[in-house]
Parts: sequence; structure tokens; C-alpha cells
Amino acid sequence: MKIYITRHGRTVWNEEGKLQGSLDSPLTQEGIQMAKDLSKRILPYNIELIVTSDLKRAKDTSDYIRGNMDIPIWYFEELREMSYGVWDGMKMEEVYEKYANEFEKFKKDPYNYNNGSGETYHQLIDRVKMSLEKIKNCGYENVLIVSHGITVKALRIILENQPFENIGKLPVITGCTLIGYEISGDKVNKIMQEEVYDDIPM
Repeated sequence: MKIYITRHGRTVWNEEGKLQGSLDSPLTQEGIQMAKDLSKRILPYNIELIVTSDLKRAKDTSDYIRGNMDIPIWYFEELREMSYGVWDGMKMEEVYEKYANEFEKFKKDPYNYNNGSGETYHQLIDRVKMSLEKIKNCGYENVLIVSHGITVKALRIILENQPFENIGKLPVITGCTLIGYEISGDKVNKIMQEEVYDDIPM
């Protein structure tokens, strides 16, 4: 089977520099256009199923990608963005100011850090693995996953069999950038990647 992965279109909070995490903000007009453009770019890949995070920004992106095409959409909670807990909805400078000590702990050990209300990278990887197993057994050959910045990095770590620690090193892809993999048994090959990256919050 072939799995294609993308990130939701640009949102209001992306524009404002806020961490979204498990919270939500609407797509901007640019974000909507990103999804509509991707709808055209995926035509050669014969997508049969879209599997999306159940957060609204991803669901709306999926709807715009599908457009008038007769493609089912499945909603997976496991594909949500990593939760930052009390940091969700905050700008990074606000996190620095209000949670300086906690942020220092995060910088020292980001892979195991938990601020008491969010997730660790390990927890994210575990739930993303669950979603991938369900997708591999979905019965469709060409699947598009619509998810989020950090969650896409987790998907890449798993599919590319990269060391866990690389999750912090991988760049965040921009909205509606496409990465593709071919899966045959236990073998996974990357078959395409649009080289567009971003540095805006998730």
C-alpha cells in the first residue's frame, strides 16, 4: 500500500504564533487555498481514503482536499497534535515568562518532559503507532493522512525507522506539504517528499 502524509492548512493561531496542541483555531484563507491546491496535486496518486485527526483544523483541511471527490474520510483521535497541556493556546514568549523553570526542564530533557498536563514524546509515539497499525489494515491501497506538525514528525520517525531522539531534529513541514511512502510487509520506502518546511508553532 501507499501512504501519503500532510499537515493541516495554515490557521489563525499559526499566524499569531500560538501553540495549538489539542486546542483549535480556524483555517485562514491561505490555509483553505493550501488545501484546495493539494486537492489537485493528489489526483495522480488515486487516493481512496483520507484518515484525519479529529481536530477541526485537520477535519476542515480534509474536507477541502476531498472537494467533490467520492473519498471516505475516517477520523482518528490518535492523529491529534501533541498536547502541550497548559501551554496550549499560548505564545512561546508567554511560556518563557510564565513557566520559565518548567521550560528549562523541557530544554534539558524534551523527550521525557511532561508539564503535568500535556504529553511526552513517548506518549505521542505510542498513540501514533496505534493509528498506523489501523491504517495498514484498513483495506485500502492509497491512503492520505492529514495530521499536525509534531504528529507528522512522529509518523516519519516510525515509518522511516529513525532513532526516537531524531523527533526533535526533524523540521516541521508547512501546511499541505506532501510526503509519500510505499509499504510492503515490514518494508517501508519513501517514494516522494515536497521539500517545504516551516518554523511556526503547531
